Amino acid sequence: MLVCPSCRHDNREGARFCEGCGFSFASVPTRGKEQRRTVTVLFCDLAGSTA
Repeated sequence: MLVCPSCRHDNREGARFCEGCGFSFASVPTRGKEQRRTVTVLFCDLAGSTA
């Protein structure tokens, strides 16, 4: 199923336009192979700081 980003209508695979609102799927970038990455995040609290 291809979901329209404009109206959320479910369309058949390979559709060029949304059957619900007429949105052109040609303007939607296609996803390449996704890659998962590990990210390390450090949070610290500075005592006496003003924000």
